[in-house]
Amino acid sequence: MRITQPIKSSGRFWLPGAPEHSTSGTLTVSTDGQITLEVMGDASEPLLQPVTPGVPSTSVASGAAFDEILGYTFAHPNVMLRSCFLRGGRWAGFDTHSEAEFLVDIAIWLPGPSSGEPQFDAVRLELDGLAEWLVSTGIEFAEPITPTEGFVRYSVRDDLNVECNEGISLVISSPIQFAPTQFPITEVRLSAVPYVEIKCGPPRTFAELRTTIRNVMYFFALALDGPIAITSVKGRLSDERDSADGPPSWAPIYCEFARWNEPFSSRLWSDYLFSLPDVQSDLQERLSGWLEMCALYEPAMHLYFASQSAPSQFADTQVLWLAQGLEVLHRRTCSANRMPTDEFESIKSQMLKNCPPEHRNSIGGRLEFANEFTLRNRLNMLVAPFRDWIEHPREFVDSIVQTRNHLTHFTGHRPEELEHPFNLAQVRGNLYGLFQLTLLRQLGFPHGEIRQLATRNPRLRRRLGISID
Repeated sequence: MRITQPIKSSGRFWLPGAPEHSTSGTLTVSTDGQITLEVMGDASEPLLQPVTPGVPSTSVASGAAFDEILGYTFAHPNVMLRSCFLRGGRWAGFDTHSEAEFLVDIAIWLPGPSSGEPQFDAVRLELDGLAEWLVSTGIEFAEPITPTEGFVRYSVRDDLNVECNEGISLVISSPIQFAPTQFPITEVRLSAVPYVEIKCGPPRTFAELRTTIRNVMYFFALALDGPIAITSVKGRLSDERDSADGPPSWAPIYCEFARWNEPFSSRLWSDYLFSLPDVQSDLQERLSGWLEMCALYEPAMHLYFASQSAPSQFADTQVLWLAQGLEVLHRRTCSANRMPTDEFESIKSQMLKNCPPEHRNSIGGRLEFANEFTLRNRLNMLVAPFRDWIEHPREFVDSIVQTRNHLTHFTGHRPEELEHPFNLAQVRGNLYGLFQLTLLRQLGFPHGEIRQLATRNPRLRRRLGISID
């Protein structure tokens, strides 16, 4: 998550059911969504520790965890902190001066006093790059513009609705905001603020919706071919939490999704992997299919987006992440083996039978996965649908395998001493591009559409050495 300004506010905090044992504290939300709570107590203030009459206070050390801490600050009258871990300091109750720092997973600004984890029937997200992905926001200048008058036209876009599994639906909306920027009015700002709304039935906690939120962010990060950040999260409290009158309440929510703190950099539309016009006719299939893919291939997705969101990471680290991610992705999409299982087990049994007993366990462990495809086999199968696009596909696969083997099975040779020296930056680009083509194929893009997207995208063509006329 990325916010433009850090939040820092002082107030008082307590454990659920014990507001009389509140203590002073300062709540901080950094620009990348990391939340900390510093609390301090003196001889008259217990430190987040309900005291039982007749029972001596006990000291709690680093590592203690609390599901929930409630409180208020001068800026926000009702604050709920979820999943709080004591990171530093100790506290000992009434009789001593104590201080402590908590690392907080989720902070929610509630509209009224509450305890127990709130449930939401919708969560609204604003994301970097969403306006660019939509291509057109409906705002345009009207001609002619004269020295005395001018016009700006805008149209309200229809919402894009996607029905997903497990009671989840998505709405992509781009409302227009119209407001003067100063008084007396000398200018007016007209702006589109697109957002994605995740609706769910029945209502769910934010923790239950967090994976869906992350996967929606992943979809747009893939489409825009670059790391993006969530810039705003609001949850709509379910009916039982709403007041009897008035509209449903939207509660601001803060948490850390990914440590990417740079503003999104707009680029030419041709540098995006795909945008709304490319998928508008089948957005339902693409976006709902993506959420299902993320559930099936979760480890591979994490490795791909970890590499994407850490461009300053060492190239060898990214190569290992991407190579492992492609292997995981293929393993989860291909259930075939090198030979029939019965035939393999027979061969394995004969080998172990003739193996000296003192080496049987070691050899058996090595044979456990011997019927599975090697990385080279898997890469060749992933490259096969695009073999006619990639110049020198055999060398393409060889360079990836050799680089991965050099990094994980070091033989004492430096890269320049190998039979086929490799370029880490080039291999990283090869892996990144192959991962993108594979994800597009798994997402259901027809072969011809993938070819069209690759043809117009110079970044993808450079990564893969694609030669398409």
